[in-house]
Amino acid sequence: MYQGKHIPRDSRRAPRKNRRFRWNRQFVLLVSILALLVGIVGSSLAYLITQTGSVENTFQPSKVTCEIQEDFSQGGSEKKNVQVKNTGDTDAYIRAALVFTWVDSQGNIAPNPVGSGDYTLETGSDWTLKSDGFYYYNQSVAPGGRTTNLIVSCAPVSGKAPTGYTLCVDVIADAIQSKGLSSSNTKPVVEAWGVDPTTLQ
Repeated sequence: MYQGKHIPRDSRRAPRKNRRFRWNRQFVLLVSILALLVGIVGSSLAYLITQTGSVENTFQPSKVTCEIQEDFSQGGSEKKNVQVKNTGDTDAYIRAALVFTWVDSQGNIAPNPVGSGDYTLETGSDWTLKSDGFYYYNQSVAPGGRTTNLIVSCAPVSGKAPTGYTLCVDVIADAIQSKGLSSSNTKPVVEAWGVDPTTLQ
């Protein structure tokens, strides 16, 4: 009877062992390459961190401020030419409120409130009085610029002041940035003031 060629058990397994050995060698090579890359990247980052100067944020927020500018008649009984100047560094919308009181020479306020018939008031045409009591300027004001007259003239009516008191008109102004806003994007102003200045012109 024919006997097939006998292949020793160890010989049949040899190729399998060689394949396993080659796979292990490839794995070791791959791990070595990855370790080398990690070392290079880590060294490069360390060099950049130690050799590169820090980067400073040069962003400067805008400053929005304003101030009242006004004249008085001789004797100081009439306030006139009241304007608001934009003292900030960006375009701004401006509003102002007027507060009327009777004040004595010591700065004390009289208990009798000032009535609308106790004084004459002429305001400028570029300002709009809204229901919240503020006068809103109808346009944006550039840095260093000023509004037109809010108060053209204001004076007490003769005989209306309590004895020893004079009329005092305080102007309280407020400004909000307008640069970067448009007629279709005035949400920040409306949220802060409840008024859209672009609709006042």
